[in-house]
Amino acid sequence: MKEVISIIAFTILTIYFLIEFVKSKKIYNLFVVVIALAAIFINTPLAENISKLIENIIVFGILILGFCAIYLGNKEDKKR
Repeated sequence: MKEVISIIAFTILTIYFLIEFVKSKKIYNLFVVVIALAAIFINTPLAENISKLIENIIVFGILILGFCAIYLGNKEDKKR
């Protein structure tokens, strides 16, 4: 049940930031979409067959994209 709730939440988050990306064309919104899609993939049964190394690489990529999205978002807010 926890996986279903997290998949639904990440799907809503993905749709929201995809709409924001289309409106504003800010790249950090696209980073958040990629992060949410990767998080959805990790919670699905499709990810059960991947190795622990690949899963750790995906999580590391999520962390890097997350830091980039936060940095670019803060940089954009400081310009305003």
